This record gives sequence, C-alpha cells and structure tokens, in this order.
Amino acid sequence: MAAKYTGKYTKAFLSDKKIKKESLEYDFFNNKISVQENEMACIFSFKGNKLLFCKGYDKFLGIPEEEMDLLRLNSIFTEFYEKFIYELHDRVLLFLYNNNTDLESFSSHIITHVEGIEAPVMIVMKVYSTDDNGNLVSIIGRNYIDENLITSDVVQYAFHGDFNQEFKNKIDNDLDFTSCISYTNLRVLEALETGKKMAEISTMMNIEESQLNINIQKLLKRFELKDESELIEFAKAKKLIPNQFDNYLKKN
Repeated sequence: MAAKYTGKYTKAFLSDKKIKKESLEYDFFNNKISVQENEMACIFSFKGNKLLFCKGYDKFLGIPEEEMDLLRLNSIFTEFYEKFIYELHDRVLLFLYNNNTDLESFSSHIITHVEGIEAPVMIVMKVYSTDDNGNLVSIIGRNYIDENLITSDVVQYAFHGDFNQEFKNKIDNDLDFTSCISYTNLRVLEALETGKKMAEISTMMNIEESQLNINIQKLLKRFELKDESELIEFAKAKKLIPNQFDNYLKKN
C-alpha cells in the first residue's frame, strides 16, 4: 500500500507566484525581519499560496529573490530529506488547517541537507500569523547553515506545540518514514544514558511510564536493536546524543 503522506497535501499549497519586491508587504517584512550571516529566511501565505518575503537564498543558492517561489523553495532539499519533510509537513498542515486553537505555539526543527550547500542546515518553521478566528494565515521559515551540526542516515527533528497528546505522540513516534528520531525520544535516550530510570524520566518529561516503554519498543523495532543498551550505543554511534536542538530551541 502506498504511503498516505507523500507531500500531496503540501503541494496543493505550492505555486510559482513570484515575490513582488516592490510591494508594501515585502517592504514591511524586509524592515521587520533580520537575517543572520549564515541564514536564509522566508514568509509564505497560505491564504494567497505564495511567498511574501525571502532573504539569503541568493547568497547561498544563487537564486535571486525575485525568482523565488513556493515550488522552487520546496525543491531545494536532497531526495532523502525531501521524503521526510513532505510527510511531516502533510501531517502538520492537515492538523493546523483542521484546528484553530493555540496554532501560534507550533514550531518544528529539522536537521537536513540542501542541494548545493555542503554544511548541514537546521530548518525552523513557525506559525507567523493567524486570523481573528485563530485560523492559519502565514508561516515563517528560517534555515540556518551550520557546519557544526552532524547528520547521518537517521533524520533528527523536533516538534512543539500546545496540541492534543494523541497528535504529538503520532508525530514523535509513528511517522511512516522510519529512518528518523524525534527530539522527545532523543531526550529519553540522553536520560537513559546517564542512568536515569523510566520512573524518573516519566516525571521529568510528563509522559506516562507505560507510554515511554512503548516508545522505546518502537525504537528498538525500527532500528532492529535488541535492548536499551544497544539503543544507547546506536544513538552515540549515529551522533544522535547529545541532542543538537537545545541551543536552537532557546533562540527560536
């Protein structure tokens, strides 16, 4: 059976509408949003299915701002990461569009690779604005080029938001793309590596101990490992722990 979340929903919002640098909205964002030396940033509207603003892509990708559009923006990732990103974005966008409570609490972080950039890239996505009814209007994306990030054949990602536990658990533990691990599970592995017991981790992370055990079993099955000791060694060998998200979560 074909995977359900292949980017079809996300692609429905993509268009080749070009940025209008002479527009008032572009001037507004250009004056409001600062971009660091190692960063690319953009804002895209789901109401208009278009980019409203972008900066930095000309420097790192050689794409002039006036030639950037949503279709092009979503084709910059290497094939391996693109599959993961499309599934995550499909699931998240479907949720955001069917809910209008606390959407501005949403953020996602993914360590990835972009075509034409040698160093890894941390993608940070956040809801930028909602309408008076709480519905999604626009999202801001920031891509940090960071040679200190370490990647492997396991995609590392973080997901945050004041959403129901069932949805958060699905994102953290049950994506169809199997070669990945969430920040939530990375924190569990870090705690296990320091000798903490499941009861302690349960209290620390406010997750039921039974759910933590289920999540560990899923990781063992996913990566074809025998026990927690093998899982910890696997995480260290793949450079998954210590996690690489904490500094980014503090500043974003």
